[in-house]
Amino acid sequence: MDDGSALPIITGADPADTAAATAVLRAGGAVVTDPRYLRDSRLTVALSRTDDGSGATATMPGYALRTDLAVDHLVLSRAAADRLGLVTVHSGWAIAGRGVPDQRQQDRFVADLRALGWWQVSVERGRSGTDEKPYLLLLAIASGLITVGAAGIATGLAAAEGRADLSTLAAVGASPRVRRVLSLCQAGVIAVLGSVLGIVAGLGSAVIILASVNRRYAISWPIQDPYPVVVPWLTLGVLVVVPLVAMLGAGLFTRSRLAVERRLD
Repeated sequence: MDDGSALPIITGADPADTAAATAVLRAGGAVVTDPRYLRDSRLTVALSRTDDGSGATATMPGYALRTDLAVDHLVLSRAAADRLGLVTVHSGWAIAGRGVPDQRQQDRFVADLRALGWWQVSVERGRSGTDEKPYLLLLAIASGLITVGAAGIATGLAAAEGRADLSTLAAVGASPRVRRVLSLCQAGVIAVLGSVLGIVAGLGSAVIILASVNRRYAISWPIQDPYPVVVPWLTLGVLVVVPLVAMLGAGLFTRSRLAVERRLD
């Protein structure tokens, strides 16, 4: 329960969004973090008691606060709590500091609070997690090496099958650079098709998997946020370079001298 004073601290939401939520709380409403609980800007809260089975239901003004909190939150105003028959107890404070305190400052703060009683102090230090970008970059490099290798093998096989065409080009007076340009173009086409097909197949599979998982969680309770489709643009940018590398390798390692074959009838 809050009158809006602690919303900026506990949610970290946008100031304008927090001001609108505070206005709803001071008007006797409630604030949620999931807009699916609202209908026509109204929120229905049902209370059930476990001891005697009684309950209460109240419909009040509601507001969906846009924030990145990991779980659903419900903030009631004092008027809303009174309509539901709830008894409120002051259980703690939310304090905004000028920065994240170090361990020494936190110990001093806890020591000063001991004169007022026993309190548990929790410091919000921001999100912590594993950075996935290095893993995505490693996957992109591995995919690039596989694509370059496959393009090189396919280009070599295409060149072996096209020796008769190269002999025909030599017979009609084509420049020795034609073979190099031909191999370069073959490597580019193979690498581009492989990269495009691989990216389309990977993204398509990811979308299908996410859609099936989200559909399963759509009827679960409590309501869970669906898994979003996030395209790793940086990783895809690395894969764009792969066809260029394949073409450069084909151009460097292909002999420019055209082989002339003699045929006996």
